[in-house]
Amino acid sequence: MIPSSITRRRTLLALGAAIFPAVPLAAATWDGGGGDGNWATPANWSTDLVPAGSEAATISSSVTVNHNSASAFTTSGMLILGSGAGVTSVLNVGPGSGTLQFGGDGFGAAARVGDAAGNGTLNLSGGKVQIGTGLAGNDASLNLATFSGAGTTGTLNISGGELQVGRRILIAANDGSRVGNVTLSGSGVIHMVATGSAGEGDLGMLRLGSGISTLNFDGGELIGRGIRQDAASATSAI
Repeated sequence: MIPSSITRRRTLLALGAAIFPAVPLAAATWDGGGGDGNWATPANWSTDLVPAGSEAATISSSVTVNHNSASAFTTSGMLILGSGAGVTSVLNVGPGSGTLQFGGDGFGAAARVGDAAGNGTLNLSGGKVQIGTGLAGNDASLNLATFSGAGTTGTLNISGGELQVGRRILIAANDGSRVGNVTLSGSGVIHMVATGSAGEGDLGMLRLGSGISTLNFDGGELIGRGIRQDAASATSAI
């Protein structure tokens, strides 16, 4: 019996899938190839596309990146800013900017500002940065100088616009030499949406870890459930 055209197509598709398996999306790493320092310029990314889909957006070189486009960009991957010993990476999101949204599962895929002995700084003076895809349920966290590497530094300066975080902001954790700084001023908003289970002890919290944490409030609005200090040995100032 001669197989139908539909059967032949299915057989070829199955063979193709076996020979050429699906390739996972690589992380989009900043290489600055566009020369203008703008997040929205595709040539500035290793993929020659602005991070999208499930790609992680990784900035692991000493560079200042600006998001000053009205366009919104969304990826369900994480943000890694300032990763690697001796690296200082700065992301500026200014007035008139569209939303940057990053996903994650709350722990392993949370956003990292300051990572692996590097220095990361997020300056938000307009627009919106969302950590969490959909901002629903047990959503993603922002880790500020917490993930790996002694001497890692992470800084948030929120003077305008809004930072939305689905779960928590964890600051200077897991190593006494890690440094986290948060400054909220002007018309800036930090909103920990906290839509998960109320039984989760750090949901909606600014959580200060075992390192060196400094919180500066001079205007702006903090929406969340509170501030939690993890370790009596930590160095913290509010």
